[in-house]
Amino acid sequence: MAYIQRRKNENGPRRRDVKERTMNRFAALDADIASRYDFEDEDERSLPINVNNRAAVRLVRGGGAALVRNRQLARQSGGTGRRDTIFQITVRNQGRGGIQFVAQALSEHVSGFLPFMFDLDSCKNVTFFVLTEEESDNIKVLSRRLTYPPGSNQKFLIYSKQCNAPWESLPANLRQHIKRVVDSRFNKAANSIDLSEFQHDKVFIQNDVGNLVSLTRNAVMVEVIKIINEHYNGISGLSLKGNRLSMLDTAMSLTFAAPGIVELDLSNNQIKAVEQLDKLRKWGVERLHLENNPFTSEYADGSSYTSAIHDYFPRVSYLDGTVVHCNPYKINADLQRRAGVPYPPVQPGFAPDQALKQAVEQFLAQFFELYDDPQPSRSRQNLIHAYDDNAVFTHCIQMIPDNRPVPKGDEEAFRQYIRSSHNIVHEAKWEKYREKVIYCGSMEIAVALSRLPVTQHLKDSFMLDFVFISNALMVFTIRGIFVDGEDVTKPASEKDFKFFNRTMAVVPKGEGKMAVVNDQLSISPVTTDRVERYNRLIKKAMEAPSDPQPNSLDLNQLNVNSVQQPGPSGLQNLKVEPQPAQQAPPPTPDYDVNDPNIREQMIVAFCQQSGMNREWSQKCLEELAWNFEAAGNAFNQSRAQIPPEAFQQ
Repeated sequence: MAYIQRRKNENGPRRRDVKERTMNRFAALDADIASRYDFEDEDERSLPINVNNRAAVRLVRGGGAALVRNRQLARQSGGTGRRDTIFQITVRNQGRGGIQFVAQALSEHVSGFLPFMFDLDSCKNVTFFVLTEEESDNIKVLSRRLTYPPGSNQKFLIYSKQCNAPWESLPANLRQHIKRVVDSRFNKAANSIDLSEFQHDKVFIQNDVGNLVSLTRNAVMVEVIKIINEHYNGISGLSLKGNRLSMLDTAMSLTFAAPGIVELDLSNNQIKAVEQLDKLRKWGVERLHLENNPFTSEYADGSSYTSAIHDYFPRVSYLDGTVVHCNPYKINADLQRRAGVPYPPVQPGFAPDQALKQAVEQFLAQFFELYDDPQPSRSRQNLIHAYDDNAVFTHCIQMIPDNRPVPKGDEEAFRQYIRSSHNIVHEAKWEKYREKVIYCGSMEIAVALSRLPVTQHLKDSFMLDFVFISNALMVFTIRGIFVDGEDVTKPASEKDFKFFNRTMAVVPKGEGKMAVVNDQLSISPVTTDRVERYNRLIKKAMEAPSDPQPNSLDLNQLNVNSVQQPGPSGLQNLKVEPQPAQQAPPPTPDYDVNDPNIREQMIVAFCQQSGMNREWSQKCLEELAWNFEAAGNAFNQSRAQIPPEAFQQ
């Protein structure tokens, strides 16, 4: 019988019994039994098992002890690829907020949150791993419950799947050595752990495993993080000095395992970019060592180096053995970030002066009245008077990815925009004929505008912001929603919308006029959901009280009724001549404050420049005995304490 069995084996691969077919599967679940399987199978015909749990065709005769040692060393170094089963979490389309925001949001809602290896893919999906099914389930229940930005309708879509760990498993004896070393490195008096030159610890040297326990190995770092999370999560100090670390992706999990770190030593590593510190910014580090890392040599002086570090750790007051001053502004920004305030509240646009705002709004009303005419080829020719003779106009259109397909709207209208689009994302398409997508001069611009599709702008969606103001130039941005092409005549329920952002630079002309010297138009199709969200933001902005303007009450702002005078060099110098009717009284109250007409002018001027309503403006002037300058100074000093109803018109 034995002879027949041997003949079958010689003629081809023998059939494996149940034990052989399943032992590698169980070994993947429990690394402790792997060595027992190796020794039990030490016969003259042992079959090597590859990573797919299938028998290799090649037969190996003998070599029992040497083969067993090779297998075990291969497993220790990750050669066999035997890995633990863990769970991969994917948060869809939340890369806009950044990995740090996603991590912070989840950690606030999941007890014992311990993620590993965060990543952001090209589709803006944030992925990471967790070790247990319980933790995976706790995260999945948050799907569609968390939003970004907070309070919006952009919900977290969270998915989970079981997978093999991206790091190899460590043998039980190696895990025991690591636990022993971490325990010995804990300093109870200082409440810190010193992991400097970790692989050179005498315990590893004595057991001849020093080459297997470098913290640059993900498996080793993960094991250390698990130990700290379970036994030392309350430490306030940590040293990772001299471990040849260049990337901190895996080390980021330490910020969740031990969130209270205030003293950190990363010196004598191989960190090549300061941006790596972003992965550890969850810590409120106050004392930091980064000496002898490659990126530190990139800074010409200590102040720029300190400033760069404060971008990630604004509380650091002791850097590389030197006392440094904290930046209160960066600390305040960090506090807002930690409090979950990624953006300031929506405001109804910024305008430094009500007179300027009214003048620009009047200009834009006339501009869009001509622009939205049903016969654009005729009406837009009249826009030649809105542009300076040396003006420049460009426009671009871009499809912005969304959670769902974005309709382009009228196909012919979309193609018209594409043909003349000056989109730097697609520079290769127009770089050889750039002069054809940049329009110079008022006549050429008017002709170019008349060739664009017919439009209908939704005026109640407009948001006006002033960007720059000087005596010679004013820059503002107008944004909103519009439809074009065939969508202009369609019912509201069938329209496809587009978002526009138009930045204009204007110079003052005589007789209360202004002229555009630069016009940049950006267009992007949007979904109906985006339009609804934008409208909600506009509504919220209009309901919010206007913030008091940061500038003092200065009457010599740019006035659109300026006089233009030619300069000797051929350029034009713009001299501002403010109109007395729009000015407040002079600072010294040498006028008759009891004159009702003068008081009325003062109230109107104070309303315009402070943003307060008539009642509160009059109250302020009365309290300061109708001294306009004193009232303005009092307003600037106490504007933070003024109640919101003072700005409700």
